[in-house]
Amino acid sequence: MAGQAPPRRRRQKVLNWGDARVGNTIFSDDLTAAVVLDWEMVTLGRREPDLGWWLFMRHRTEGIGLPLPDGVPDHAETIARYEQITGHRVQDIDYYEVFAGTRLAIIMVRAAHVMIGAGMVPQDSPVALSNPASLLVAKPLDIPAPTGAVTSYIGNR
Repeated sequence: MAGQAPPRRRRQKVLNWGDARVGNTIFSDDLTAAVVLDWEMVTLGRREPDLGWWLFMRHRTEGIGLPLPDGVPDHAETIARYEQITGHRVQDIDYYEVFAGTRLAIIMVRAAHVMIGAGMVPQDSPVALSNPASLLVAKPLDIPAPTGAVTSYIGNR
């Protein structure tokens, strides 16, 4: 994975939500998605960036040492279901998961500095660099993960 160039194959452009995750979904009583929220990262492009973001949201479990909750499909099951529903064969997903992790790590640096500045987390908090996103993105890139306690801002916002 280290040093891999972005995929260059031309694909049909689709609307990418940009923040595809359960927390941005409002469900109907029958558990179907009724509304999707948080569209500030919307783009047009390949399908895989949204799927990569969805899959990388494991930073909320794996990134803090927890297993997936019962009933939540794992990586392979999610991709298989996505392909079944869309009829699209997922390609280059490793690249797009690293891309998602990198985006999220950047967002976490900014959020950490805002929360430190606002006094919401201590001045010496390592959350800007040592967080679940930066930890998980280091492995496929074959680079050293940040050292120190892994912290998250999720409970502080």
